[in-house]
Order: sequence, then structure tokens, then C-alpha cells
Amino acid sequence: MGCQAESVQTGIAFFRQKMHFGEMKGIFQVAFLSLILAFLSAYCQEAPENDGVEFPPMPLSVPESVLADQIAHFYAGVILDSEGHFQEAVGQYEAVLATDPGKGEAVVALARDYLLLGKAEKALETLEQGLKADPGNVAIAGDLVRFYGRREKTNDVVRVIETVLAADPGNAEFLAVRIELDLAMAAAKLKTGDRRGAVKCLARLESRAKDDKTAARVFNMYVLAGRQDRALRFARRLPEEVMASRVFNYTAGLLLVAREQYNAALPFFFAVENGAAGSDEKLDAAFYFYYGMVSERTGRFEDAERYFEKCIGMEPSFAEALNYLAYMWAERSVKLDRALEYVNTALRADPESGAYMDTRGWIYFKQGKNSEALKDVGRARVLSPDEPEIFDHLGDILLASGELEKAVAEWKKAFVMDPSNKKLAQKLASHGVKLAPLRRDARLAAVKPADRKGEPCPHEEETGALPVGGEE
Repeated sequence: MGCQAESVQTGIAFFRQKMHFGEMKGIFQVAFLSLILAFLSAYCQEAPENDGVEFPPMPLSVPESVLADQIAHFYAGVILDSEGHFQEAVGQYEAVLATDPGKGEAVVALARDYLLLGKAEKALETLEQGLKADPGNVAIAGDLVRFYGRREKTNDVVRVIETVLAADPGNAEFLAVRIELDLAMAAAKLKTGDRRGAVKCLARLESRAKDDKTAARVFNMYVLAGRQDRALRFARRLPEEVMASRVFNYTAGLLLVAREQYNAALPFFFAVENGAAGSDEKLDAAFYFYYGMVSERTGRFEDAERYFEKCIGMEPSFAEALNYLAYMWAERSVKLDRALEYVNTALRADPESGAYMDTRGWIYFKQGKNSEALKDVGRARVLSPDEPEIFDHLGDILLASGELEKAVAEWKKAFVMDPSNKKLAQKLASHGVKLAPLRRDARLAAVKPADRKGEPCPHEEETGALPVGGEE
């Protein structure tokens, strides 16, 4: 389209002639209005100051002949919106909705214009009426979810999502939003201590958790809510493809390990290993470490040894695995020389670990080297002053060294830290110690824990720990 004045005047004359709309109807009339706008816009950009060209006034309403056409009203509204005439556009969209209240595009556009005009309540009313007329309309529901979400009206968000899902149960977009919402609500209820409320949210999710990651999150929430029974029942009802998923099984197994539910965790680790055996999927050292731990805690010592050795074979400096296997052997009084080799490797990686130092001392004790054992476990007591097992070990070594009074003193300290330990209770009772005062001390310590960090070991002044490399 040219920018010469005579060309523009000719164009305007043509538009003036056609402004009466002649034989055009409906959408063609509105499209023609769009053409006028496009022409004027192009001309103004190319020649903002020109020689006296007169422009016709833009009509802000659609002629009577178009009033019955919804499409015309809608596009007239679009044109008016594009020119910033929001109030006039409102009238066009309202005309559409007068005959079709569920017209999604008009509902969304009208609500947007109401917001631009500062009429938030009218916008909300428009969206709610639109959703009522068309419950499955994702565009309307999406605006409502955002509207209520910004105002933290969770119940209304849930209502809108449920309305869409009732009309369209397979709507993946809103199903995903609903799942995330229920997970967030469950987490919030757990944070406030409302476990029953959390379980109700999770129960709604069970039938919707169709993928492994969502299933793992639901399982996690059940475990955190203290409902391991519900978590396991949920797992048994999952689709076969989810139950075969490494993501779900490994996550579930680790969660149960964290809760010390080793018997429940074992089948999930087995499922991970079994699934990997028939694929190219490689399991890492960490997996075999946890599988070894679960096997040991469930009394499957040969399996545990095999998994720990596999872990160490894959990662020879895996200190936790080296220490765990060394301690397991020491507890069973087997392979003590190899156990000593393993724990020394772990100590070279972390010489300040109280747990590793205690393991080495315990190996020495099982080898009958009480002096070396006393040095290492005494040092471990200083490094990890809050571990009752170390105090228990120190007591056993002192007893074997003929120092009963000192042994009982260490067992007492261990029992105050771990009053549910039946073996400690039996040791103390067998030496005539009354447990009631110790249990009282344990309750007081639980209320206000004593700071024992840095408390010297009664034997540390006489003996120092052996060097990390082994015996002197």
C-alpha cells in the first residue's frame, strides 16, 4: 500500500464507501474492519505527518446487521482490545456470552478486560459462570486456578480442578496439577503434625499415581506420616510397570532404610537388582552398600558380605562400606585380619572418625589385644561422645582387663544414652546395678542433653590411640 497522499485519499474514499458494509455479512464485516485498522496502522507508521490527509473516525460499535453474529461480536471485541478500547470490547464479549455463556475465548477475554478495568470481582464472576456453563474448559479453569492461587484460596483451587476432572477425567494437565496440589497439602499437614489429614490427601492420590516418580513421592509421604502399612499396601496395588521401576523400588527401599524398617526394605532392593539383571542398567557402589546394610540387618550375613565386597570392588576407597564389613566380621569374630586391613583403609580416608576408630578397637579386642583395644576405643569415645555403643565397648574391654568398677561406670553412661538397650540392662543388672535411677537420668538428659563433647577418657592420659596404619 503506497504512502503518497493521493493514494491514501483514494484508499480512504474506498473505505468510506464500504463502511456501510454493503453486501458483506458477519465475519467478513469484522475482517473488513480489521483491514481498515491494518491500513491506518501501516500508514501512520510510514507517514505520521503527511499533507493534510483526513481520516474517517474509527467506529467503536458494530452495525445492527451484525448484532446476531457471535463470531462478529467476538472479533469486534478483539479489534477493540487491540486499540485499547477495553470498555467497548466488554460490550462485544457480553453480547457473545448472552447467547453462549460457555464460549471459552469470550469468557477469558471478558475476564481479562474486567481486570484491566480494575473490576476483579466481575472478572471472577465471569470466569465462574463460564466454568459452570462449560465445566471441562481448560482455559477458563486455568485462569480461575491462577486467580485463586495468587490469593492462597486452596479450597477454591481444589474445587476448580475437581470440576474439570469430573468433566474430563483424562485431562493430563489438570491431573498433574491436582497431584502436585495433594502432595503439597499432605506435606503441609505433616509439617503441622496433622498426620491423619496428610493420610487423607495421600489416599486421594493413590488411584492417580500412575508413574514411578509420583508413586515414590506418595510412598515417601506415607512413610513420613508413620503409616508404613499404608505405604506397603499402596505399593502392592501399583501397576506392574511401576512396580518394576528402578526409580520407585530404590526410592522406597532407601526411605524404609532411613526409618530402620529393614525387613520391609529388603524386597525393594531385591526388585532393583532383579530388574537390572535383565537389562543394560548398571547398579553403582552406593546401591550395593545399602543392599549389604539391609541384608546384614535382616540376618543375611553371607549376602551382606557379598554385596559389601561388590561395593568395595567397584569403589575400593568406599570408607563406610570398608568399616561396615570390618565391624560385621568383628562382631562375628571371623576374618579379623582382613577386617583390620579394611578398617585401616577406612581410617586413612577419615582418621578422625570415632566409628572407624571404635571398629578397629573392637577388632583388637576380639583378637585378645586388650591394651590396643583400650587405646582405640578410648580415643573413639572422645571423637564420638554421644555414641552409647562406644561406651558399651569400652566397658566390655575394661571388664576383660579386670577393671570392673570402671566397666560398670561406662555401661551406666551408655545406658543413660540408650535406656531401651536390653543387653546393657542385663549387664548392669547382673552386676547389682539398679536401673530406675539411670532411667530417671535418661529422662532428664532427654529434656536437657548434657554436653559431653571433649570430656576426657579416663584412660586417655595413660594411653594414646595407635597410629592409623595399625600396630606400632
